[in-house]
Amino acid sequence: MLIAGPVVLFIVLVLSISAPAQRRLAEFASDIRADSISQESISTASRHDFWKKAIGFIKEDPLFGHGTGSTKSLFQSLEPTRPSPYGEAVPDPHNQFLAIAIQVGLVGGALLLAMWAVHFFMFAGREAAGALGQAVVLQNFVGSLFNSHLSTVTQGTLYCLAVGLLGGLVSRRVSHAQDIVGRPSGFLDSAHFLVRCLRYRFRTETLQIKTMMQLNLHGATVLDIGANKGIYCFWMVRAVGTSGRVIAFEPQPEMRDAIERLKRRFRWLNLSVLNVALSDSDGHRRLSRQKIGDGSATLEESRHLRENKTLDVTVTRMDDLPDDTFLNLKFIKCDVEGHERNVFLGGEHTIRRHRPVVQFESTVTDEKTLDIFRFFCGLGYSGVMLLGGKYLHYSNPDQLPHYKFGLGGHRDFLFFPPEAVGTTIPIEMSRLFPQSSN
Repeated sequence: MLIAGPVVLFIVLVLSISAPAQRRLAEFASDIRADSISQESISTASRHDFWKKAIGFIKEDPLFGHGTGSTKSLFQSLEPTRPSPYGEAVPDPHNQFLAIAIQVGLVGGALLLAMWAVHFFMFAGREAAGALGQAVVLQNFVGSLFNSHLSTVTQGTLYCLAVGLLGGLVSRRVSHAQDIVGRPSGFLDSAHFLVRCLRYRFRTETLQIKTMMQLNLHGATVLDIGANKGIYCFWMVRAVGTSGRVIAFEPQPEMRDAIERLKRRFRWLNLSVLNVALSDSDGHRRLSRQKIGDGSATLEESRHLRENKTLDVTVTRMDDLPDDTFLNLKFIKCDVEGHERNVFLGGEHTIRRHRPVVQFESTVTDEKTLDIFRFFCGLGYSGVMLLGGKYLHYSNPDQLPHYKFGLGGHRDFLFFPPEAVGTTIPIEMSRLFPQSSN
């Protein structure tokens, strides 16, 4: 908002002290009320006529419009009965929003407004380049009230160049880490994060998050092991309520900082973020990653790629954390790119003691996945595979393929002790599980 206040103040001052500006504004108002059209008022009268006709066209097909390129033919169709003061039909209603809405409906008009808003807030709080960028966006918005600037070659191209170049200057001032995880003041960063959370809930991991949200976790302690960008934290905070606790483990320091910013921004008072990796030993290990925020970052040496960068991170065993960390522990989500078995071995005492429901991701062709199955079965747990919209036996005996990975790739699994059914796991959900999950 750095430039918005001065711009509004400037407009008010101009209207207050500029005689030409006051005269033009008065002419505009009188022209609209006038019964006849003079040569001097034809500009205003024409726009008034264009706008009234455009609104009529939009009312005929408000949602998706009449199609691209339809504007001139629509205006021409009214010339015999409602001739334009301009003397001929025009392909432009002299208002950018109306020009878009006629062709692609109010949906397109809403996207146009959203584009201006995105561009404006992109430059918020970014010093000189940001102030200039906001000025460009405001000028284009105000000018587009009376002309279709974006639809013309010169003004449209200049706007795109200005926003692109100034946006590039702004982006260069932001570090690579901040580009990945966002800035603390970013309206757009918050919006992007929320969209990502919704995409995971309703597309990417629909059954996984739906299952977690339907568990009886209110007031419980839950763990997000391998929190990365904090998407599961978002849903976990809602699942446990204000009386519960979410503990996130994320070894990448930049991602830990990002989740901390999300915590402050969304007031997740019941979230704790630990900048540590869980394993089966204490000390330090090398984390391999392609870039900051990499979702495939891993401690597994067999997955280290030569071109990847490595980061020294602190590791600890779940069992070595203070006992009060896990009071009322009911759910664990673990996604650590092939290191899940080590996490569970390092937390065996904690899992035996609290008997939480455990959701984890693992590669079906990896021998360690079978070791994890044996680990939980040895604790008396049952398990299901979450595939598509169904719960299958964890071994997938019918060999149902994943829509993307076929019979290979990774899968998500849910393992649970028998006492969790009817307590943490609702009876209605358990009836959707295969009869034999052992």
